[in-house]
Amino acid sequence: MHIKISQKFSVFHSLPAECRIKTRSEPIFAVLILAVLAITPVNGQLSTGEYNEVLGIVRDRLDPPSAEEWFLRGGTFANQGAHETSLECYEKAIQLNSSRPEFWNEAGISLSNLGRDDEALIYFEVALQLDPKFKYAWNNKGNVFLRWGKYDEAIRCFDEGLRIDPSNGILAMNRKIAISRKEEAKRKLSIQPGIGGSIRIPAWYIDEMGNKGEPIRLY
Repeated sequence: MHIKISQKFSVFHSLPAECRIKTRSEPIFAVLILAVLAITPVNGQLSTGEYNEVLGIVRDRLDPPSAEEWFLRGGTFANQGAHETSLECYEKAIQLNSSRPEFWNEAGISLSNLGRDDEALIYFEVALQLDPKFKYAWNNKGNVFLRWGKYDEAIRCFDEGLRIDPSNGILAMNRKIAISRKEEAKRKLSIQPGIGGSIRIPAWYIDEMGNKGEPIRLY
């Protein structure tokens, strides 16, 4: 994209005076111009959305958000279903303060919502290392195991959470779900194959049990 110098500065001077004054010095002025160049149409005019984006970049550069502010931004994006962006915000919060279990927990939730449960589990475990009584991380860790069909592990996580908060309805409900699915899996395993031998159970069931398509030997 080629933009005339005059166009660059016309955009710059359209910014609020306080931003113009503070961005006169390098390297902030250069950062601002680069931000403008990245999104400015050839005619040098900014739409409202683009203008606000430039202001956001400038304000973040002049007054970098705190870990708490990044965390709150992550929550806003998560509520909008923008999980990639929410994850980016939580990661920035963690970079600034890695000692907050809620930062790791919420980042883990974003990862789960993106279908990245392997990574999410690590984040939930870090949250629990920071605070073993963090019941939300126990619940979310249990949910990962529940999705994987690892019902005993899921139940143990929900039990840990309930030891911390015995009246927590979400933990209690998820524990019941895990027990119900475990019992259903056992019921399906009660097939009578006759004389002992190996049988191949349908793939959908094997996935649920975590057996990855391997034949199960029943006696």
